Amino acid sequence: MLAVPHLIESKGSTVKVSSVLGKRGTGVEGGQLDNTLTTPSVNPMVKKEAAESYPHGRIGQPQEVANAIAFLASNEALYITGETLVIDGATTISFK
Repeated sequence: MLAVPHLIESKGSTVKVSSVLGKRGTGVEGGQLDNTLTTPSVNPMVKKEAAESYPHGRIGQPQEVANAIAFLASNEALYITGETLVIDGATTISFK
């Protein structure tokens, strides 16, 4: 839940977060996210076509990125170092 305030403030924009705690050096890179500021202004047909073009058939939710950030900031991820976790619904590895 640590990243939720930032995601709300940034209106769900792409978030890059890196740890500055000790030598962890972990990061998160979120892909296209659905959000309440820009999504309502997008033509519903355009949004539907965009969502269908993603491997999971939908646009990501800010909470999905926030959950990953919370995990990486927790004690459960203490041994994860020097990595950037890409959360984009497999968009970067898809060749549609």
